[in-house]
Amino acid sequence: MLWEGTHVPSDFSQAIETVEKSFFLANGIPFSRLSQKELEKYKKKRPIKGWRVVIKLQNGDCEIFYLFVDNRFPFSQVHVAMPYLEDRYLDFPHTEENGYLCLRPEKEFIANPVDKFVKAYSEMINLIEANSKGELIEDFMNGFNSYWLRHLDSGMYVISLLDLSANDETAFFYRCWYKKDKINIIASKDIDIINFLKRTKGKNYQFEKYIVSIIDIIDNFYPRQYPQTGSDLFNLLKERLTSKKFLSVCKVINSAKKNEKYFLCKVHTKNGIALAGFQLIENTIRAFNAKAFYKNRGFRPYTISPLLLHRHKLKKINIERADFSWVYGRDSNPSALILKNKRVCIIGLGSVGSYVANSLAQAGVGELLLIDKEVLNYENVSRHYLGTDDVGKYKAEALANKMTAQYPFVSIKPKVNDFRDCFSIMKEYDLILSLIGEFSLQMSINNEFIKDKEFPDVLYGFLEERACVGHAILTKKGMGCFNCFFENGKFKYYISKVVKSNLVSLPSCGATFMPYGINEMLYSCSLISDIALSSLLGSIRTTSHKVFVCAKEIFESAQAVLDNRSVDYNGIFDLQVPCGCQCCKEVNKCIK
Repeated sequence: MLWEGTHVPSDFSQAIETVEKSFFLANGIPFSRLSQKELEKYKKKRPIKGWRVVIKLQNGDCEIFYLFVDNRFPFSQVHVAMPYLEDRYLDFPHTEENGYLCLRPEKEFIANPVDKFVKAYSEMINLIEANSKGELIEDFMNGFNSYWLRHLDSGMYVISLLDLSANDETAFFYRCWYKKDKINIIASKDIDIINFLKRTKGKNYQFEKYIVSIIDIIDNFYPRQYPQTGSDLFNLLKERLTSKKFLSVCKVINSAKKNEKYFLCKVHTKNGIALAGFQLIENTIRAFNAKAFYKNRGFRPYTISPLLLHRHKLKKINIERADFSWVYGRDSNPSALILKNKRVCIIGLGSVGSYVANSLAQAGVGELLLIDKEVLNYENVSRHYLGTDDVGKYKAEALANKMTAQYPFVSIKPKVNDFRDCFSIMKEYDLILSLIGEFSLQMSINNEFIKDKEFPDVLYGFLEERACVGHAILTKKGMGCFNCFFENGKFKYYISKVVKSNLVSLPSCGATFMPYGINEMLYSCSLISDIALSSLLGSIRTTSHKVFVCAKEIFESAQAVLDNRSVDYNGIFDLQVPCGCQCCKEVNKCIK
């Protein structure tokens, strides 16, 4: 049978004929075709053709393999299964309950259908022989999440905000709700979930919290060892924990509310920390007398851990990490921890500023101050990070609200002010980004930079006409200033020369518009964001000037040409940094 909606390409039959003739028969591999009933067992893979082969392994055993393909073959991978593995998937990594073998996906597309079968055939033999020798047993740990998710017996989904480097022994399980919306979260403090929900959902959720015991599992936690009952969990804890830690866990669980007893296992693998959750559920038995049960067995009432009771159910919980370290680099990005403690002020949230702000938030910069007094209009939308749903709102406030929901770990503060009224606040930040685009306004920032020794470094970003070229000028204390790049009030480092001006006059007094597309602009936004992050991470220690130059086609459409021999089309280039101007030299002398 063909699965519903299945389409067999015209070259499918030819590919099958080639495989049977040039792979099976040419290599002397006896085969028989699988029946539709046998293929139905693997219907999730949508097989439409399959073969049964018997292969003799190195240890002398003869094993049955199924090889089958779906309707996309030869443009899809060959599937392999071993029927006898149906009962041993708990012992063999990279196998599923129905004996299906999880082969590695093709790194490069293999066009020849026979080559596809050669690869699959070779890989399945290697996989089975390695599993038979126990060589892949550690893959259960290294791929823990994949195996754990297959053994869940609870529909509960939980988000974890825990900082796993803190080594806390307990945390809290929060049941949160707002009207009909419900969400489960594990966190160490109330403020963590309050901020997370307020920023991502924009609502003040109510919640109840219950204590959670956190347990570290260092090694050897395979599918057959996953606890199924309260007794299994009790035995696991007693085996893996020190006596002191074990008694501490029992005390916490005994004090927990009935049916709100939770465990969180931090499973340490070679590929990082994975999380496994458990909920202990007491069966309801009408005739069960707890006091009599404990007393008749020599225990004082309620002193024995309920984990000893086999009749307790144990539910496995799906826990998804959403903590800072995981979101920003999956525990493998040391730069994220540096950026988390950095503060950046962005002046000007137009087309360039809005995208740069989003890039810094997405990179994990800890705090952003957004300064812009303008309102978003419809004509801004085509090349702004905000859309029509924010028209009529202040750019700073709308952008802060949108990015706060997207990046809840970043503190984003809007300022609907003239930036010149915020100079005192700016001194509290690590870096200032001036993305205004008007040199006269940027000079007022430069003036503050050169006269106030506490003023932070400033990164100036702007575009040349038609966005053919984007500039990123980073000024460092004692190493020149923005004015150094000017001569007699004129910028000295233009890259493009416009043959015919493209500025469009608008039906308003003195209003003009520089036409350019979003794609040209985004290259320069990426450059400015990269320089900002490099400066925050300490990679750039001196005043620098980088430019992005668009492709030649962009210049031609803008009726512009290159006017600087030190650069070429389509690339990022370092430009010479001037030694200094009279203004900053005199100020530096005074400071010294």
